[in-house]
Amino acid sequence: MDWLVSPDASRIAWTYIEQGADGQLRSFTRVSDIQGDDIRDVLVDGPRPNRHAAPVAFGGDGATLFMDNRPLLQPGEAQRAGFAHLFALSLYEGFTRPLPDEPGCLCGAAFGAGQILRLQLAADLDGYELVQRDLNGDLRGRIAAPALPGFTAATHLLAAPDGSRALYTLSQQRGGSDGGGQAVRSVFVLADLEEGSSLILGEPVRELLRPVSWSDGDNTVIITSGDPLRDGTWKLDLTDGALLRVARATWLGALAN
Repeated sequence: MDWLVSPDASRIAWTYIEQGADGQLRSFTRVSDIQGDDIRDVLVDGPRPNRHAAPVAFGGDGATLFMDNRPLLQPGEAQRAGFAHLFALSLYEGFTRPLPDEPGCLCGAAFGAGQILRLQLAADLDGYELVQRDLNGDLRGRIAAPALPGFTAATHLLAAPDGSRALYTLSQQRGGSDGGGQAVRSVFVLADLEEGSSLILGEPVRELLRPVSWSDGDNTVIITSGDPLRDGTWKLDLTDGALLRVARATWLGALAN
């Protein structure tokens, strides 16, 4: 089951999956208020092979749910960091519409402050770019990602609450030198959405880390491990890129009334 809570904590959306005897998938999406009342079925997707719908973000208009058609995880497979095929669902009319340039690469995306942010391959397929659109899909701008040879994944995109900045991860994965397992390196990129610029924060680290929440007046970002088998919580200082470990446990989120 995939689920999410709206930014104002007033509603919840969730999707559950059924797999038929032929292996085809059907996914059923519902929404309710946060108390679990007013449950409504909003989408039945499928049957389709190997992919299923999942909620990604509530739209700021209160009438839209952004969703992804993502590959089915196999037993023991780690949760994928990117989104495969984003689309918008009207919660009251029930129709869907594809978002521009979808399906795209298995890259990061973020929604909020009246805009859609999507990491995608550049037009020349040499590196990535961060694409800004309004909620109708109209283009606002493109910001080239820093060129880092061998860093072939752009994921874990997190937008600032005021929509002025975004933080994402560029990562590199290759076979371990001993022939067993994978060697992973990742680095954070801070994008200024108003100036259209981006810069690398700090030095690459030898693991996959992901930003999960802005903190300290949006001067730092809470970081957790992208490896589900490794715990830990850090803070990333956005002024100098310093990474400070603050807990051995993994920060999951916060509950509020």
